[in-house]
Amino acid sequence: MRTFQSSFLEVDEIPGSVISDPESAQFVASSQYYRSSQDDIEAVDLAMKGDSTKLNKLRGEQKVNTYEEGVDHADRFVYLDSTNKILVRHYYPHGTNSVKNSENSENSPECHKGGFTNLPILIFIHGGGWIYSSVEQRNQFCSLLSKTKNIEVASINYSLSPEAECGKSLDESHAVWEEVTANSDSNRMIFLSGDSSGGNLAAGLVHLILEKNLRLPTALLLLYPVLDLVNEYPSYKIFGNGYGLQYTVMRKYIDGYCPDIKRRNNPSISPLLGELNHFPPTLVITCQFDILRNEGYAFAKKLDQAGVPVKYVCVESAVHGFFSKPFLTKINIVGHKILNEFLDYFLKQ
Repeated sequence: MRTFQSSFLEVDEIPGSVISDPESAQFVASSQYYRSSQDDIEAVDLAMKGDSTKLNKLRGEQKVNTYEEGVDHADRFVYLDSTNKILVRHYYPHGTNSVKNSENSENSPECHKGGFTNLPILIFIHGGGWIYSSVEQRNQFCSLLSKTKNIEVASINYSLSPEAECGKSLDESHAVWEEVTANSDSNRMIFLSGDSSGGNLAAGLVHLILEKNLRLPTALLLLYPVLDLVNEYPSYKIFGNGYGLQYTVMRKYIDGYCPDIKRRNNPSISPLLGELNHFPPTLVITCQFDILRNEGYAFAKKLDQAGVPVKYVCVESAVHGFFSKPFLTKINIVGHKILNEFLDYFLKQ
């Protein structure tokens, strides 16, 4: 069996403070892709007080991604209990559906619990500050990954904060993980991934998996993740204004997701603060111009020191959220190359 080789980098510095990629530079200079920071903060504040009208309006303005050609998709539901259900969208290369009775309905057949194919599967948790986004905003990313690597991707449409209390989105992700793994062959590769706050939920889920002694992911893929809700790092101040993800907005997202300050010390909420010795092989991708860059590096370094195989890459000229912004062509090519090469360590065994 091919052994994953750790390629952790001992530095987190890329010279220069000016974005060299023209597409990224134009993106951060344009207001059309950004809500007003004050609008964001006010909407979350109102929702925390029970009025989600403004927040839902902002949510409704988010664009729906298109699908890659040659990839099929189907929705199903995972039940947290008799009244709470989670939509999971599965993407798989056309013609690979090997599961019978794949009619798309709320009452998905028992055989769908492990997915719609026998291919390796990647369970994906979307970002959006725990407050925004859905599976709709990750259609292009998930279907492209499915097509490129010939795998199934299952994207979780978890409950959003602040309406959902802290931990509910994690519990929902855990329910999906438990159902898929329990209904998959022991030899099947099952990856876990998330971007931004979804990366937080993915890493937090690994802590829960270890706590409950469940099946670990084949590998963990974290894309510019939030990993520490307690401490602030230099990148918060350096890139906190003018690079997309604003400092004040990020702090408000954290308040909206986990208003209980003491609870933020829990490793399932702040994965960087927990023991990482038993984590699976992990990929951590950060962006050069991102307030979350330093905590991603700190997490990768802690994994490396714990003896966990880890690959850390800080993408030059990248800004937060680039994987969900396909119009950032050059940066996406770089990012997907990193993802593909990491997955190949396992898929080509």
